[in-house]
Amino acid sequence: MRVDRLTEIQMDLNDLANLEVKLPSLFPEGDFDKVILINNAGWIGEVKTVGKLHPKGIRQALNINLLAPMILSDAFVKAYSSLEGKKTDLQYQFGCCTQALAWLGGIL
Repeated sequence: MRVDRLTEIQMDLNDLANLEVKLPSLFPEGDFDKVILINNAGWIGEVKTVGKLHPKGIRQALNINLLAPMILSDAFVKAYSSLEGKKTDLQYQFGCCTQALAWLGGIL
């Protein structure tokens, strides 16, 4: 996507150590009228019943869908807490947006 003043960043949000290293460079300083964080990363993970999941898959799903968004939101708020302009943090990482599953009907 090409839009003036938009920076699109691709990274593996399962790699929390790398995310932490890159945090300072993700939120540039400036006198902005508006700042927006959009995180659309999401992964549904393994589609299995409890008792048949793998610990690695559980960890990946939590890293991508819970921990990375929390880390990003916290860093965004810290970076722009003194900014007078409008701040928007949009997190929509629900992996089901790309994969419809019948058993998810009750939570969508």
